[in-house]
Amino acid sequence: MKKPPNHLEDFYSNWYEKSKEQVEYEINVCKEKSATACKLLDKVDVGSINSVLEIGCGFGRNLVEIVNYTKASFGLGCDVPKAAIEYAKKYYENDSIKFLQAESLDIKSTVSQIRRIHSEPFDIAILFYVLEHVPKPKTFISQLAPISKHFLVILPLDNTIFNNYILPQRMKTYPSSKHPDAHFWEFHVNNVHHFIVSLGLTPIVYQFNKFSLYDQYPPHLRPSNLKGRILFECMRVFKYVTGKIMPRRMFLRLIGGGYFMCLASWSEEFVLE
Repeated sequence: MKKPPNHLEDFYSNWYEKSKEQVEYEINVCKEKSATACKLLDKVDVGSINSVLEIGCGFGRNLVEIVNYTKASFGLGCDVPKAAIEYAKKYYENDSIKFLQAESLDIKSTVSQIRRIHSEPFDIAILFYVLEHVPKPKTFISQLAPISKHFLVILPLDNTIFNNYILPQRMKTYPSSKHPDAHFWEFHVNNVHHFIVSLGLTPIVYQFNKFSLYDQYPPHLRPSNLKGRILFECMRVFKYVTGKIMPRRMFLRLIGGGYFMCLASWSEEFVLE
């Protein structure tokens, strides 16, 4: 029987068909987020980190940074898009870091692929900007739990007062299967921790972070027309000033943007119904 079309798989298959400038931007942002994650890891002792898994590894830079920092002996990155995995293999794969193209978005199938490469549980599984894309996150985490001792998670905080009530409605896209970035979930500083806990994850250490201006307003997104450039620069200045004068969590709730990061363990008995 012919497999029915899956528009999400088609979406992700083309997700990393990007220009050289866009790829450079993605790599720089990965370095920035990984540096923050490494500082978070320094705050706790979870024992030796000898193996690292990244689900949704993209171009592979996050995995490289975390493996190098922790001095893990093995790292495995996994993602659906062929272009991303080909890039990662070309520039980052070596004896200790490998990359795998997932056959589909089905996490059970992906776990089976991973087990064929690395049979023992990983010390850490990286989930940077992944769970907001997952329609059934409890199932997703429960499938990954047997192959990972800890989870290093980043979730975007897109649900802000500014985005919801100040921006024109046409500029606000709510989560759904038709979201332009394929987001099924949206978070703010008051509900993101509960979301993590509801999955059966227990944060060991966590923090809230603001996006850098480079992250939010990269050069390649600067409009070419005068009106667009003026608005672009005004927004940059507005975010910079409010980010400086407001307490961090207040800024993230009212204005944004930013993200939540945590290192967590998992237990089936703590999954919330």
